[in-house]
This record gives sequence, C-alpha cells and structure tokens, in this order.
Amino acid sequence: MSDYRSKEERISHRAYRIWQSEGCPQGRDKDHWEQAENDIEREAELVKENESGYESPIAPPLAPQGFRP
Repeated sequence: MSDYRSKEERISHRAYRIWQSEGCPQGRDKDHWEQAENDIEREAELVKENESGYESPIAPPLAPQGFRP
C-alpha cells in the first residue's frame, strides 16, 4: 500500500479489481465499493496492530525449533 495514494483512491482501485474479478457485472458498484472500503479498513487495522507489536491471530504459526520441511 502506497502512502502517497489517498484512501479513496485505494478504495476505488480495489473496487475496480473486485468488479473485474466478478466478471464486470452491472449495477453492483455500491456493493463493490463497500467491500473494498471494508478491505482497506481491515488492512489498516492489521498494519496498526503489527506496528504496535500485537501479533495478529491470522498470522501463520511459527514452526517448532529444529523443524525442517
């Protein structure tokens, strides 16, 4: 996520990608915008939590010491 882009611009780009991924349906722009807005908000929360040292519950678990795949 680039700091120079406004939140609205990031939401717009995300909504466009969602629209494309769904096959460019007509009349769903509000749904796509809301989904994109929620995604951007969630990402911002995760970044804030990670910066504060909080370990996200969705972070992958660490492998046990000595573990080799």
